[in-house]
Amino acid sequence: MSLLQVIRSLIWFISLYCFLSLSTATVAAQSTKAIASLSSTLPLSPTAQLTPALRFDHLTAEDGLAQNTVNAILQDRQGFLWFGTNDGLSRFDGYEFVTYKANPQNPNSLAGNQINALLEDGDGMIWIVSDEGGASRFDPLHERFLNLSSEPDTPPFLIGARLFSLYQDHNGILWFGGDPRIGLIRYDVQNKQFTQLRRKLGVNPNPPKEQGIFPPGTVKQIRQDAAGRLWLLTETTVAIYEDASQQITTYYIDRAYPAEKRLNTLLLEETGEVWIGGTLGLYRFEASDGTFHLLPNSPSDV
Repeated sequence: MSLLQVIRSLIWFISLYCFLSLSTATVAAQSTKAIASLSSTLPLSPTAQLTPALRFDHLTAEDGLAQNTVNAILQDRQGFLWFGTNDGLSRFDGYEFVTYKANPQNPNSLAGNQINALLEDGDGMIWIVSDEGGASRFDPLHERFLNLSSEPDTPPFLIGARLFSLYQDHNGILWFGGDPRIGLIRYDVQNKQFTQLRRKLGVNPNPPKEQGIFPPGTVKQIRQDAAGRLWLLTETTVAIYEDASQQITTYYIDRAYPAEKRLNTLLLEETGEVWIGGTLGLYRFEASDGTFHLLPNSPSDV
């Protein structure tokens, strides 16, 4: 074999080696990329799912919020966040606040500045109840308020009423919960009819259960169960009201737990479970017999 043939063979072997090396590197790179892409689509491990990246932003009056004490929060169907404070109502779009306050010179302004509860009704109207101005309705389309106190058909007991809760039931009826002077107000929006339910003066509490007597105290929360019954929460009672029959049953907690100072919140589960939060802790309420059961506050008490 001549020297020229040897050189040509050597060049051929070197070219073949380079080609195979490059192909192997390309396949490896593609495999690595495919594995990375596949791993990004696979579900995270339980540990990774339990540790999401969370970020908290603290927004105050310096950022445009009406006031720093927030009593009620609502997100409407357009995505806006509404905050009811002790000094006005704020709407937040994720970047900026727009604040609304009562103006005695403007009948289309907010009725009161100390806001206790917010609700978006089935028509997209925002309802606001306050501590001194009764109830207001905000029309997002026309950017104006309608105050029930200024309506010609509004009964005297609603003018300047101290309201703390509101709810729209399955039939579209609005319910406003107020202090003992107000009790519960039923508002038929379509017919503009108001009905007031409250405890008669001079009726002393008769725990642990009262039939046909409205509960004492302030109606702090209103809820409705699957059967259509309204549940009312006051400082010391939970009451069940049936609108069709106008029957009400009130259950007192202080007979079973005399140290309980104030009930704060109520939750009705779809399963029928009823949960009540108070100053002593969390209660499960048995509607079948009207009893309260305080849950243990530590594993050692179980």
